[in-house]
Order: sequence, then C-alpha cells, then structure tokens
Amino acid sequence: MKKYRCHDCAAKEGELHMAGCDMEQCVKCKGQLISCSCRKKQYGKEPYIIKPLICARCGMLWPNFFMVSDKEWKKTIGVTYDTEDILCKKCYNHIRKLRKIEP
Repeated sequence: MKKYRCHDCAAKEGELHMAGCDMEQCVKCKGQLISCSCRKKQYGKEPYIIKPLICARCGMLWPNFFMVSDKEWKKTIGVTYDTEDILCKKCYNHIRKLRKIEP
C-alpha cells in the first residue's frame, strides 16, 4: 500500500500534523485549523488520514483540477451536485453538452 505524507508538514498517514500546518482540519467545524475561530478552544487533534479526491460523477480518482468562474460553474452545474463535490473535466464538459451550454 502506498505511504502518504501531508504535502505541507510531511506528517505520515496516522501521525499528527505539525503546528501551523495549513492542511490540518479543525475537528469541530472541519475548516482549516490555522484560520478557523474554533482554534482558540481545544477540541483535540486528529491524525493525518489521506482522503482521495474522486469525481462525483464517474468516480475517477485524483482528477486534474481546472478553473472556471463561479458564474460559469453555477450556470453549468446548478444544483446537480453539492458545492463540495469534485468533477473531472470530461464529466463537466459532458454536463455542459447535456444542458446545451456553448463553450
């Protein structure tokens, strides 16, 4: 099995992130720990566990990211997927085609 490390602090999977790591998630609000307001209180720490990025439509692991404006995304995707869902470019373009949205 592949051994993963945090790309910011190099913690091994199962280890705690180092202080100030920008990848550490708040256990309460699930936001970025270094910037959340929960940080002032102690809620405990969770170990680094890899969570693979998966296209919500086709299931492709680790799809390449691409950029579109918020306006275009909303017009294309609408309420079909949650705002936290990830789509690969192929699925995004397929949805555009289904909705007959010109490039």
